[in-house]
Amino acid sequence: MKASLLFLISAFLLLGASSLPRETVESRQSGHRDGPDVIGHFSVSKGTRFRCSRAEIYDENNEEPFLACVIRFDDDSSFRLTVGQSMQSSENGEAELQCAGTKPRLCQVMVRRESKPSR
Repeated sequence: MKASLLFLISAFLLLGASSLPRETVESRQSGHRDGPDVIGHFSVSKGTRFRCSRAEIYDENNEEPFLACVIRFDDDSSFRLTVGQSMQSSENGEAELQCAGTKPRLCQVMVRRESKPSR
């Protein structure tokens, strides 16, 4: 009985999580070894959730104390998220992902949409 209940709860959570459209947005800056510089751009709608899933540098000698994903919206507001932190958009619009720091760096956010972005 316990095992079947656990299975049902797990299946429900998996189905619920997969019903929200997800995408990964990545940015690379300052000559990161994984490829040319690129700033990720994406549309957001109210309720879109972001989670910083990766922030790294490519410089073994660097001891930079703060690595983060920086989400900048088209109204010039910006939010820093360290790896594992998340936030939810309160408005519709456009956003870009930048990586905090000065050395070659890479960052990623996982984006989950509540609904299709408004245009």
